[in-house]
Amino acid sequence: MTDAAFATPAHDSARSFRPILDAMANPGKIYSFKPAVQAPAGLGPEAAAVALVLCDFQSPIWLERSLRMAEILQYIRFHTGAPITNSKPEAMFAFIDATRAVPSLTDFPMGTQEYPDRSVTLVIKAERLTANPDVTFKGPGIQSTRGFSAPHLSPAFWSSMIASRTGFPLGMDVIFVGSHQVAALPRSTQISIDGAV
Repeated sequence: MTDAAFATPAHDSARSFRPILDAMANPGKIYSFKPAVQAPAGLGPEAAAVALVLCDFQSPIWLERSLRMAEILQYIRFHTGAPITNSKPEAMFAFIDATRAVPSLTDFPMGTQEYPDRSVTLVIKAERLTANPDVTFKGPGIQSTRGFSAPHLSPAFWSSMIASRTGFPLGMDVIFVGSHQVAALPRSTQISIDGAV
């Protein structure tokens, strides 16, 4: 049986979209995010809402291995129409469970000079999101700097994210979801680890 998506699609979709939009405009700021949606346990309501709001038949989705369960695949295909791909270079969205494994970011698309929007958006599930300064963000949407932390994201992950920004406007955008939380990291944001950008 396929879980229900939004009970009232127009209303619930709009209510879910707003915190995501606000998060993209204010990098690293953590917003309350309690989408009115049921979803497979492995995916969770927060990541499911991101898929429902942002993904469609033109946005291939790559799933980290622990998320490639039959009920999740069925849910995404049925409710979004998005194709599932096993090829990183084809992905427009990549859903990752940080509590299981964070894959290498190599081979995900970062756009081209002609089409910088043809890049991947990473949707990363975490146990929680906090303002503890494991990393520091600065750039558009941040008055000075902003600390951010999510468990299980290693220095190697953050180093990869820093490297992905060297060719701006090319790069990867990230949406983080925790329990009733959402935050974002647009490619325009600079990242520092222990004070070193």
